Parts: sequence; C-alpha cells; structure tokens
Amino acid sequence: MMPFVHPKLRPMSTAFASLLACGMAYAAVPFAVDTVGLRAVLHQDVRVLWLGDSYCVPYGERPSGASLLSWRIDRWSAYAMGDGPNWSFMKYDLLDPSVATVDAENGYRLFQTGPDAVVRYALPLWRLREYHGEASTPTDLIRYRFVPGDVSLGFVGSFAAPGQTAMVRTMMLEPPGSPPMLPGVRLTPDGGATVSFDPRVSTRPKRLDGLDPDVDAPSPPADGQIWASPVDVPVTLDASDRFGLTLGVDAAEPGGGYVFPAGLAAYSTDKGARVPGLYFTVLADTSWSYQGFGLDLPSGVSPAIVKTYSQEQLEHWLDVTTIDPAQPIYVFFIVNVEDIEPAVAAAQMEAAVNQTEAAAAHVGAEVARFCFVIPWMHRIEGQDILGRHEEQRDAAFALANARADVSAVSIYDYTDGVMFNGSAESKQWLADHGYDHFTYGGFTADLSVDGGGPNGGLLDIYRSHPASRDAGAFFAHVIEKAIVDACPADYAEPYGVLDLADITGFLTRFIDQKPSADLADPIGVHDLADVTAFVTSFLAGCSGN
Repeated sequence: MMPFVHPKLRPMSTAFASLLACGMAYAAVPFAVDTVGLRAVLHQDVRVLWLGDSYCVPYGERPSGASLLSWRIDRWSAYAMGDGPNWSFMKYDLLDPSVATVDAENGYRLFQTGPDAVVRYALPLWRLREYHGEASTPTDLIRYRFVPGDVSLGFVGSFAAPGQTAMVRTMMLEPPGSPPMLPGVRLTPDGGATVSFDPRVSTRPKRLDGLDPDVDAPSPPADGQIWASPVDVPVTLDASDRFGLTLGVDAAEPGGGYVFPAGLAAYSTDKGARVPGLYFTVLADTSWSYQGFGLDLPSGVSPAIVKTYSQEQLEHWLDVTTIDPAQPIYVFFIVNVEDIEPAVAAAQMEAAVNQTEAAAAHVGAEVARFCFVIPWMHRIEGQDILGRHEEQRDAAFALANARADVSAVSIYDYTDGVMFNGSAESKQWLADHGYDHFTYGGFTADLSVDGGGPNGGLLDIYRSHPASRDAGAFFAHVIEKAIVDACPADYAEPYGVLDLADITGFLTRFIDQKPSADLADPIGVHDLADVTAFVTSFLAGCSGN
C-alpha cells in the first residue's frame, strides 16, 4: 500500500530536489555532512531538542538519553521531558493507581475513564497522563524524583550540585473540547512550601499570546494545548544530589474533573540566576513514524496517519518549556529508517525542518541548526529490507548540502552498515575499531564481547533498538565524534575558524579538567597526550564536515 503523502509535502526546494536527483553532490559518501556548526552544543549555553520516534525516547539505552553519558559536554544545567515512565535520572512514583497513561501504546486516546475514544492529542511527549477525579478530599497523584544514577558517572555529571537550588516547572494539557478541569493543583517540594493554583484561570503567561511570563499575570490555558504552572517551584538538592516534588489535586467539584500531567522542566540556579549550559529536551514516543513530522495536522484528522501533530501544538510546548528565549536551539532528528520511497522521506525531512523552525520563531526563539541522524543498521518493520538506509541517508545528506542550517550524521555509514547482532563480523568490527575498550566517563566496556544485548550484540532481540546502556552510549558517541572530528581544536566561536580564542578555550578547559579537553587516550586523564592532540588538530585546520 502506498503511504499517504499530504499535499504540503509533495514540493521540495529546487536545490534539495536537484541534489537528490543527481545522486548527491559529493564524490564519496562520508558519515557526516557540515557538522562543524554543531560544536556549540558541547561548549555553549544552548538548548538541544531531540525529536523523533522510539529510537529517540530518553532512555539511557537510546542515543538521546545516552548523550548525557558519552558526550564531552562542558556543562549540563537544565532538562525537560514528558511525564514518564521511569528512566535514567527521572523517576515517577504514581501515588494514585487511577492515574492513566496516554501514549502510542494506547493509541493516544484521552478520556480513558469516559466514553470518548477519539484520538485527540499525539504530540510525542512520552508520556502524557490522565486523571479523572470525583473525590471529596485532596489527592496526591505523582511524586517526581531526580536521581542522578548513571548520568552522574558519565562525562557530564549531574545538572546541579548538592545544596543547589533548582527551579521546577510542571506542564499539563488543557484537554481538547474543554471537559471540566479540577479546580486546584498543588505542587509540594520535599521539605518546601506547597504552591497551589487554579489551572482553569491561572497558568504561565505565553509569549504566543503576546505576554511576558516574567512580568504579566497568570492567564487561563488555551483549549487543547500544553500549559505550565504559573510559577516555577524552588527545590533544593539534598546531600545525595536528589530532589523530590509531589503533584496533587484539590477536591473535585460536583461531577468531577480532569487533569492531564504532561511532564516537567528543571533548571539549576546560582544566587537566583539561571546557570548557563546545555538544556536537554526531548519530544519522542514509542511506535512513532516520522511521516507524521511536518504535516501540521492535529492527531486524528483524516486522511493523515494517526501519529501527527500540528505546528500550533508544537509551538505551545516550545513556549512553556522555553526558559530563556535567547538560548539558541539545536534540533536533532533521530528516527528509525522506514520502508518508504526516497521522495517521501526527502519531503518529510524538509517539512519537519520548516515546521520546527517556524514554531520556534513564533515563540521568540531561534533554531540555530538542525541535524538528521540516520541510525545503525536495523530491521525495518521486522524485516531485513536492503537499500532504505542508503536512500534515507542520501535524502538527509542532500538536505544538509542544500541548506546552510542543516547537518547530517549517518551512524549506518560510520559502522559500515554492520548489523550489531552478536555475529562474528559485528564483534570483529568493534574490536578492529578500538571499541573493545570503550570508555565514557566512569564506564568502560568491551563492546566486542559484552555489548549487553540478549544475543551478545548491541541490539535487542528484534534487531532494532540498542539493548544496553553501553550500546546507547556507543551510538551517541558516534554522533559526538562526527561533531568533534570535523575540527577537534575548535573550542570557540566562530566555529570552523581556528584562532587564539580556540587556544584559550582549550587551555581553560584543560586546566579546569573539563571532559571536552580530554582529546586522547587514556580517557579520563588530562595529560600531555591531550595537548599534543590539540596542537596537531590546530595545525591541521578544520576538515569542513
């Protein structure tokens, strides 16, 4: 069956279409295109948005979450994500068993406790929660806990230190059609004072409405859109570098009411000011399809596929998760390779870029650069389908060559198209390329022997997703390698140009023992080998990838 192609996706830019039609504009296939411009994500005060399908959900076993383990980032200071489930550093304790989950696994149905089975909201939040209350007493719903876990042992460490104050902003959905909302929400930090508000009339003012959230009074939510708590709640990290926050609701009015928790954002502060650094954010869900990206259609609108979202829905989420609109956004699309025709893939990629760029602009933010990541060799819809990885790699590379604001990385090409299924060939590839001793932060693994998969490989039994933390860290490492290898000595703006600022940038980080200055083995030790690697790279100049 031919896939549905929305009319908006059929035209492609002339330059993009010509590059794709002529079989690419470069003589050989590299594993990355134009990645110098991504270097800011390792060193600057930027927001990174990972946007994708199940390959992108923020598990430590997937490249998005694993980037916080194996990327040599100078400073991580904030994050935002959907409402669970437990993963890596965020834990979600459901205190009321009637809290339901809305995601791809149940077809994005809202009002599970009522008669409505219409697909209404499918922005890939991973996940949205639903609670319908009829109780006459206040009820605690969810306790959110930050637990550093593995991330504290990776290169980047925790986003905040013990005793430091972090600000937490909770998000919820105003359900489409405006069914009754519960009259009160309570946010109680461990050891702190409760913040209460009425979500029907008091939510965070939005820039989309022409308001300034730092100045204007709280306002009612928009129908069918994400909103945020009217104030950010301070929490203090304890001696174990952890914090907790409990979401509760007040007693229901006659007939009951709904609340739809949709995740949270947290950012570290110093003397009341936001700490600069990487702001890690994710939009992804299981069982997704990137054919839904860029269609600008709310979920459930015929004749499109179910897994779609509108630009307006994306705008509202970007609005409430924006901490500082001056932070440039770097968007990484990481998606599974699908069994679709090259022209469909190409049009979809360009549409996703255009829609995300427009959504950010409408909330007063700027996307500095996009990057498409073609993943490792994997089975497609449970089958071994050859050629699709190359076709969709070509589409991503063509777009990166046609647009100055787009980069592309092919994990598939870096790994020579090897399927990491535990075969002798896959283990030998890992050994031959030095991954029999793969170190990231405080972790070291022999991927050629103990990749962590159920069959000794890096992939799960379906030959699809990474099967372990080490596997996720390896695939994330390949993306970072594409960024760093384009110009290892590039430590300062303007990226792609080597000058005195880069020497100063490296020496400052070397003296401060930053992971980004650890350029040579042994990993985890800053020594003369790192200085030599920097000097060699500086003299060689930038490759331009």
